[in-house]
Amino acid sequence: MLIAVYSMPRSGQVWLTRLLADAIGCPTFTWLPQDGGRDIALEGLDRESEHRVTRAHSISHLNWPKADAIVHLVRDPRDVLVSTKHFRYATETWRAAADEVLCGWNNYARQALQWEGFGHADIVFALTYEALLANPVAEVERVVSGCVADWSHARIADAVERQAFARKRSALLADTPDAADRQGRFRHRTNARHMRRGVAGGWRDELPQGTAERVLRDCDDDLLQHFGYLNA
Repeated sequence: MLIAVYSMPRSGQVWLTRLLADAIGCPTFTWLPQDGGRDIALEGLDRESEHRVTRAHSISHLNWPKADAIVHLVRDPRDVLVSTKHFRYATETWRAAADEVLCGWNNYARQALQWEGFGHADIVFALTYEALLANPVAEVERVVSGCVADWSHARIADAVERQAFARKRSALLADTPDAADRQGRFRHRTNARHMRRGVAGGWRDELPQGTAERVLRDCDDDLLQHFGYLNA
């Protein structure tokens, strides 16, 4: 079975991809052959399994190859915005980052509510980053138990511990490849850079009030309400 994690960038997709693969005991998979070893979610390539977990930000990627199960991951758009600002717009204004995030969040969230058949997956799940962060074992168990027959609560709990944000980030920073391996050192630094804080609600400490108000104004009220973000 090929399981695809589908989300807007900066929504915890890499974490969930690695977490599901670890919990199942299978490798992650990159859908673009030219990516080679550059996909930051690649992990567990030595695991032997009939299952694989991949990730996608674009609907078209879910058809190459066809995903058997799709896991939609949705995150508070204000936290997505803060993460995007730090990662892609560090030297630019909040408006530039907001323009990018607000251009796509409604579409991603709406697809999680009403999957329209893109990818033609037989199994579809919708998770929120906040629920995954609050109770990762239960959320991962919900997905894994619906996708594979050979699973256990203990293995999922162990995977959650191994993939814990602080532990994973520390390991990436500490386990630096040999100094001669420049590509390896770059890959480790890049992977660690993708893991900034790993929190929910961090926007309250950083997002200017006017920008936070714009997010609520531009995002669909029904979607915000459904996922619990409207009055958060």
